[in-house]
Amino acid sequence: MINIFARSKSRIFCLSRGFIACSTCCLFLLTLTCCTNEKDKKIEELTKKVEELTKTKNDNNKLVVMQLQERCSKESDKFITKEYGNIEMYTSRNHYNNRLNKCFVLVSFYNNNISNIGGLQETLYDPFENRKYGDLFIDHADGLSKVTCILLDTHCKSYDEWKSLVKPYMEE
Repeated sequence: MINIFARSKSRIFCLSRGFIACSTCCLFLLTLTCCTNEKDKKIEELTKKVEELTKTKNDNNKLVVMQLQERCSKESDKFITKEYGNIEMYTSRNHYNNRLNKCFVLVSFYNNNISNIGGLQETLYDPFENRKYGDLFIDHADGLSKVTCILLDTHCKSYDEWKSLVKPYMEE
């Protein structure tokens, strides 16, 4: 009888040890699941905050760029008035280039003389630095179009080449 009791006691002990181990595993998994759900909720909250801050930053950046474009426009007007006076035969287009953090103005001057032979001159400036970046001259004398242009150290031979050189400054 003692052996049976010892065996029974041992089985009971083994069963209770197994039950405790199983219960501990279940409790651990339940805690882990609960913590994971809390972590997921926290991650969601933080993601929403990041999205809100990013939207606010983007809105602020748009406002700053608009203000810089407005400053660029005003400075371009002052620059053109100073450089060209009241000449009405020119057109201009200004642009604040966010990537370069600079203001540019492209001035186009159409020259038509009495015999209706004319030409085109375009000049790219930075009005804040009073710096000329380049010139384009197209002369239509003698029925031929002679093109001369340079932007910084790059020479070009056509109006299309000029436009492609100017494009990175006047667009983003």
